[in-house]
Amino acid sequence: MVTGPTLVGHLMNWGLFGVLTVQVYIYYISFPKDHWRLKGVVFFAYILEIIQIILSTHDAFRVYGSGWGNPQELDAIGLVWVSIPILDSLISSLSQMFYSWRIYTLSRNKWLVGVILMLALVELGAGIYDGVACLHLNSLIEIPTKTYKSTIVWTGAAALDEILITCSMFYYLRKAKKDSRTKRTISLLSHLIKLSVETGFVCAAVTIGGLILFVASPTTTCYEVFAICASKLFSNCFVAVLNSRVEIVGGRNAPAAEELEWAVSTGAATRKSRTAAAERGAAGVLRSASMGAAGAGARVFGKKSVGSLSRGITVEITTRRDTDVDLLEMHSPSMGTLDGESIKG
Repeated sequence: MVTGPTLVGHLMNWGLFGVLTVQVYIYYISFPKDHWRLKGVVFFAYILEIIQIILSTHDAFRVYGSGWGNPQELDAIGLVWVSIPILDSLISSLSQMFYSWRIYTLSRNKWLVGVILMLALVELGAGIYDGVACLHLNSLIEIPTKTYKSTIVWTGAAALDEILITCSMFYYLRKAKKDSRTKRTISLLSHLIKLSVETGFVCAAVTIGGLILFVASPTTTCYEVFAICASKLFSNCFVAVLNSRVEIVGGRNAPAAEELEWAVSTGAATRKSRTAAAERGAAGVLRSASMGAAGAGARVFGKKSVGSLSRGITVEITTRRDTDVDLLEMHSPSMGTLDGESIKG
């Protein structure tokens, strides 16, 4: 058995766990108003990752610490049966179920979502079966021969599901981008397309890489480099998508808070002041001051203004917020607007 790749896998596992901890903390302080179910998924995944890191570290210490130089410890199953197949499949299927819901809010395609969920459940079932089968083995060297089929089904379903999710997100986000007419929405969708392709490609590449090494080199533990840290990649990509809503105030990509429009027209004779709370995608009038006496009809930006005829000058300051689609806002039933059309969640 080759021990070097396994040690690399454990080191990568700890490094990715540190990144995940920072990601979860950023999510915690940035989105306190998210729905409790979404926050529950994030913290449930983090708890599973804590359990996984404890179990894998226990095995690493047993092999490279207390049992160093003992061939039996080197080839013992230990807690690998639960830390890799069961927890990996559980965490990855959890993230895939989240993506299936996001795809449904974009496409309303029940057949596509059904296929994604079916693959996630197949992956979860095969992973649990594989873990139970590994529990009854005597050594790691028996894994490629005794659990060959279940491992192929588990990792193959995970890779296929990730590819399907990545292609679906790319297609529907690109379609929404083509239909959009506002700069803010186009910028947001471009960012989401890039993030979805990058995270999906990373998860699919790691899963396929582990599967190839498992088939091509079954007598070594090279495949464990990917298997040990695979769940951390899924969790990091999942939380990174949620944290993509974070905007740096004053940053290069930060949108303008509001656009002020000045309208000069002949308006009402009486002086009036109006205040309205602007909703998403709607223009709110902050202040309207009128001067002069009643007279000829008035127009604001080519549209007739409300009020009587006037001979004076009216100055209006209007706040107009750019309509956008926040595809990651999940603390309310409405998922945002796309050029004025509501996207329901």
